[in-house]
Amino acid sequence: MFTRSSWAPCALCILIFASGCDLLGDQTFTPEPVVSAVLTAGEPLAPIRLAETGPIGEFYDAEARSINNATVRVNRLAPNGQVDVSYEYEAAGSGWYTPVQPDTVTPGATYALEIQAPDFPGTIRAVTTVPQSFEIVHPPESVVVYQDGPSPGFGISPPTGTGREAVFVLKVEALDPDVDNLTPFAADLVADRDVDPEDLITANSPILNESSFTVNPDGTLQVSVVWLAFNFYGPQE
Repeated sequence: MFTRSSWAPCALCILIFASGCDLLGDQTFTPEPVVSAVLTAGEPLAPIRLAETGPIGEFYDAEARSINNATVRVNRLAPNGQVDVSYEYEAAGSGWYTPVQPDTVTPGATYALEIQAPDFPGTIRAVTTVPQSFEIVHPPESVVVYQDGPSPGFGISPPTGTGREAVFVLKVEALDPDVDNLTPFAADLVADRDVDPEDLITANSPILNESSFTVNPDGTLQVSVVWLAFNFYGPQE
């Protein structure tokens, strides 16, 4: 993930009665650029979002804070650190930028971001290494009984190529999301809290650290999906 963010000055409001002196000094807010982008191995180069921070206590208008007319480039680096392929990005409206020449993100490759943004001096830079693709080595059981025994699990090959601990987000999608197939917990959400069943078709886990998974004897990571991630009976992806 490319990220560059600076916190806006945080003013701790304390009432101090003093005579003849300014204890707070100059509290002028200075915006900072914020870049948001995600590279996914084997997927197309993702769009990049460029905006600026806003002052504390003021409604954040994402449209008004968008940074437009910037020069955006992503370079894929060779093992020696030199530029292998360079991708220019073009403005796509409201602070969004998309690659002029689409391409697929290379697993294990290192990418460098360079941005020249109007009203911000210097060049915004970031470097990230995309993890190698992993595979499901031990697939889950094809059929499980809801809340009967341990939740579904599967073994994956450990991600490599970044030199840092991996983090995961698990996504579950119901492939037959009929309201008659709602699980009891999901049915209560619909009946008691007016939740739209459409909003329950997919469910995402929080960010999970690699260290929270069990390592199987063969070195694979054992991933378990909690029952609450399943809102419908039937086939799931």
